Amino acid sequence: MIGLVAFYTCSIIVRLGFSLELYDTPDLIAAMWGIWGRRITVFMSAVLMLGALMAYNVILNSAFYKVLDALSIWMADKPLAECTTCWGSFSTHYTPFILMGVLALLLNMKDKKSYIRLNSKGIYFLLTTVSFLIAVGLRALGVNKWTTHGSSDWITDHKHCEGDWNCVDTKYEVPIKLFNNGFLVTAGVVTLSFFLHNCVIIIMKNNQEPEHNIRDLACGYFATGFCYFLIGLLGYFGFSGNGFPQGAIAQNALDMFQPTNPFAFVIRMVLCVQMTTVYPMVSYLVRVQLFGFFYGTDFPSRKHLIVYSLVVTSLTTIVTITFPNVGSIVAFFGAICGLYFVYLTPVIMYAKLTGKPSTEDPKKLQTAATESLMYAAPSSAPPSRLAVALHCLIPVLGLVILVFQFVPPAAL
Repeated sequence: MIGLVAFYTCSIIVRLGFSLELYDTPDLIAAMWGIWGRRITVFMSAVLMLGALMAYNVILNSAFYKVLDALSIWMADKPLAECTTCWGSFSTHYTPFILMGVLALLLNMKDKKSYIRLNSKGIYFLLTTVSFLIAVGLRALGVNKWTTHGSSDWITDHKHCEGDWNCVDTKYEVPIKLFNNGFLVTAGVVTLSFFLHNCVIIIMKNNQEPEHNIRDLACGYFATGFCYFLIGLLGYFGFSGNGFPQGAIAQNALDMFQPTNPFAFVIRMVLCVQMTTVYPMVSYLVRVQLFGFFYGTDFPSRKHLIVYSLVVTSLTTIVTITFPNVGSIVAFFGAICGLYFVYLTPVIMYAKLTGKPSTEDPKKLQTAATESLMYAAPSSAPPSRLAVALHCLIPVLGLVILVFQFVPPAAL
């Protein structure tokens, strides 16, 4: 449902952007709300990507520490520390400072081509991670017996399966839930997962066949949704079966593997490389928006760049140490910024598409002159009452998702 809503609201932005020939979302919102609309949009976009940087840092730190822990066990026959979250020994509280130095250096590159070249290699690591998750899910479907009823403490009679992800004991059934009352918490994550609204017009600007923009957008959302569905479904079965702690799946599913698991070790190495390519690129996008808004250029000076790099890496490092819950971080930022970008502003744009033209600003009345863009021209016909009601429900949905990020599932 969220994927369909996100696709529809994103299509509104595309239609209005091409009809007014405004190919940047902040410019589009500025045409409706003026300079304050632009400021709010740039701020919310930067906050959203900053939340993504926090999540990336948490994932990177977890993978990096587990890699070091595995090497310590293999080489010295002992883990790095008995307590992985304590300050008294080398733990996950110290590795973020090592990563901070590496990331700060990567963020100081001036040329965007360097970021693009670095990030372009990330697709191979992403495919490796996705293939691994699919394999875990398919394996679980083959070696476990599933039931929608029964006790969840069945593992207590089979200690030899605990901690052994390759356990193939199928004598007892594995209980699963078909419904979880915490799904609205996940809705915040899904909102961010389907988020494309602040850059979709720029992406589709150079489309060779702009009359097919909505079709192409639908294909992209379908492919993305299918990937999420496949990973979510197989991941749920995969991390609920034999060999994993029974109960809630960890927000970072890789944490459910032992440090010395060879497959998880490889994936953690892959994630370390992948996150060090994605983090600088997203940080560059934030820098472009903020510096471009305040200084009119993405590189005002080397001093500005150094200060920016230190501030961003320090903030994400603090979050990694104090709140290393990647799922919660993504959910909160997805719900907060998604309310603005996905559920609210497109509905207001819909009013612009379907309302009667205004004579206040000539630029707002600009419509497509070429035949290829006539499909996106705003209509002066008033919407039906049903259409108005359905569109009013969209921001209500976003508000409900935001509110439930602060409600524990156990309280529902």
